[in-house]
Amino acid sequence: MQRIINSGMQQLLGVEKANTTNTASTLGTLGFTVSRAAGAEGGKTFPADQALIYVETNDIRMGAGTLLAATGLLVEAGDYIKLSSAKEIEQTKFISAVAGVHATLHVQAGFDS
Repeated sequence: MQRIINSGMQQLLGVEKANTTNTASTLGTLGFTVSRAAGAEGGKTFPADQALIYVETNDIRMGAGTLLAATGLLVEAGDYIKLSSAKEIEQTKFISAVAGVHATLHVQAGFDS
């Protein structure tokens, strides 16, 4: 069992889960909450600063730009991924490593302020 250390983020959102697909998708495209309302600041939103991702059930591939099931970094079921900036969260894409064999991702986003 891997041990996870508290990230020190000021605000954490609840853990959400969704399945990967045969199309390379960002966390936002997969339906995860990766921003929060700015309160009384006129409808603005703030992007998440960090995201902790657990890959469950099947392998995935991840990367930026054009991503296919045969390209990108292989992430095996049971692995954790930590994205450490709003830009990484916005640009990183995920795809099932084998077409039709999808993984469940558990994601918790957080904000430094």
